[in-house]
Amino acid sequence: MSIQMATAAPAARFGSLPAIHVLLLASYGVVLWWLAAWFIRSLTPAGVFHGPAGLVTWVATVAVAYGLAWAGGRLKRLGPERVLPGIVVPCIAALLCDSIAVVWMPGLYGPDAAAMLPGLAWLFFGVSACLLFAYMLDRR
Repeated sequence: MSIQMATAAPAARFGSLPAIHVLLLASYGVVLWWLAAWFIRSLTPAGVFHGPAGLVTWVATVAVAYGLAWAGGRLKRLGPERVLPGIVVPCIAALLCDSIAVVWMPGLYGPDAAAMLPGLAWLFFGVSACLLFAYMLDRR
């Protein structure tokens, strides 16, 4: 008499992450992108990207980027060895949304295309800072 062991099909994976984690992290990136687009549209007229207020915004972005990179690695309990994939996936999703919006929906960021450029530069700076901190926090 032989005993057959039932084996479950392996879960779908994308790189080092299960597919469900990739989906959740991409959703997190889209939400963060929407919040950043709203921030740019709402606060560009107030001058938060220029002068002394701009300096405060850009410096605060460094702290927020560190927090997001730290949280990205903890989202869904990915563990300290997966901080980098935990923040790269949302950054990819957000940058894809940005590229689509800048080309086909530039009014999303504000009525004046030239006025939105400092806000977009701030957004790219924030994404780059998140990626840098995720790289530094990753424990591989």
